[in-house]
Formats: sequence, C-alpha cells, structure tokens
Amino acid sequence: MSKNNKRGEHVSIFPKSEPEEKYYHLYFCSTAELEASYERCRALGVPAELEEPRITLEKAALNRRLLLNRPLVSVTEQIIIPFYYLGVEVFPGHYQPPLFYILCDSELVALKVFASPYHLAVAKKTWVKPGIVLTEESCGTNALALAREHDRLVATRGEQHFCQMFRDWWCVASPVKDVDGFTVGYLNISLSVKLLGDTVLLLRTHLDRIKEDLLFVLDPDRAWARRAASGIGLVLKAQRELSPREREVFSLLIHSDRTSREIAEELQLKVSTVKTYRRRIYQKLGVKNMAELRAWYQRR
Repeated sequence: MSKNNKRGEHVSIFPKSEPEEKYYHLYFCSTAELEASYERCRALGVPAELEEPRITLEKAALNRRLLLNRPLVSVTEQIIIPFYYLGVEVFPGHYQPPLFYILCDSELVALKVFASPYHLAVAKKTWVKPGIVLTEESCGTNALALAREHDRLVATRGEQHFCQMFRDWWCVASPVKDVDGFTVGYLNISLSVKLLGDTVLLLRTHLDRIKEDLLFVLDPDRAWARRAASGIGLVLKAQRELSPREREVFSLLIHSDRTSREIAEELQLKVSTVKTYRRRIYQKLGVKNMAELRAWYQRR
C-alpha cells in the first residue's frame, strides 16, 4: 500500500527490506511471452506508432453488450467507486494515486471507464471510452490482451507496450472470474506513476469482491450458502436482514451469556418483547435455538 508523507509526496508503505518489486515482479510477462505478442501484432499489421484503437463498436452494439453484462458492470461500479478519486484516503493515512480503470467483457470490449471526474473528462476527449476493443489486433500488446492470452493477472511497464498509445502508462490487468472459475470479463488499472506493487494488491482485492458480490446478484441463495460455509455468513446475514433493535439483541446474545431478562433490563424492554425478538432472530437466520445460533457464530 502507499501513503503521502508530510510534504505531500507519494511514498510506499511496504517495509524497506521488502521492496515493492517483490509484490509484482512475478506478474510481468517473460521476454518470450512479450516477443510472441509483438510478433502477433506485426502479423496483424498493427503499427507501433498507433495512437488510438483500430476497432471501436457502434453505440447500438455497445448497448447490447452493456445489457448482457449489466450485473458485472453494476457490481464492479459499487466496489471501485471509492478508489478512483484523486487523493482518496483509502485507509486512515493511506492514499492511492490517480487511478484509471477499464472494465471489459470477455472479448475485451470496454464496457465502463472509471476515473476521477477530472480524468474522466480528459479521457472523453481522447480514445479512452466504452466501446473500444483492447485486443492485440486493435491496440497491440497491452495488459488486458496479455491477461486474456495467459489467463492470469499481468503487469506491464510503459515501454513493454507495442504501440505508442500506451507508452506512458504502467498497467495491471486480470481476468474477472466467477465463483466457478469462469471468466466473465477483464479489469485493468492504469497509472502514470511507478506504483505497480500497490496496484497489484488493490486489483486482487477488487477481483475477490467482484467474484463474491456478483454471485449475490445472480444467485443469492448460493451466495448465502457460501458465506455460511466460510464462517461469516451468519454475521453478514444478521447485518442485512435484522432490524436495528434485533441486531442489538443479536449482539448481546452472541457476545454474552445474558438471559432474556438481563437483556430486557439493559435495553429497557419488556422480557416478553426480548423473547419475541429472539424468535424473530432465529427465524430470519435459519436457526432453531440459542445453541445453534452460537455454533454458527463461532465458525466465523
């Protein structure tokens, strides 16, 4: 991760004994993999001086893809919104540099571009927009095309791109997988500063969130079953399904051995009211009694 020092300069918070390169060097393509990509670009007639994609979808074709990929776009948008504003404080005292996201479908058609309002306005005046195709045939060697070719997370330095259009950008891209391991799209983070170590970790965090949240959109029952099996499902379900007062009772039940009478005294409720809340909690969380409730919670 990274932060700003007292002078406002952007610095890494990785230990000095563990340089950032340790966290991303394994994601760079080998020389042979890069050369193979360059050869494919030459065979496709891609000019090295290219400054914009050779293929861009018409609006109607893009809209059809957006409709097909609506869950992916919606989930991704909710997850990465906090990260694409200039100077955002991701964690207390920790800041991300300006980041530029491109979300693509499984065929590398850009579905959505995420950036700060300023950078998004600048991008709209250039070639960076939904509908561009990020394949080698269209854009030459780039992180998204390499991630698709090798089915893994890939990092690229500016000079490793085949075409001029990407030479100023360092990029990290990866397939976006669902919980069954199928590729549903690709996500790229580009930045103009050499902080790939931070960006690799950030992208991996996003990918994990997208995978799980996408399942909640497409198959909620299966998603809850996975959360329960992983040991955190009951707590998350409590946060989502219980009323504020029921969550208070739930917390006291879980974190203490208090009886209904003791809980009633603390919350200034009638004992019968607390018992009613307990029955509702059991019903909503799918457990039969207090012993089962605690057993579920202890698995988190």
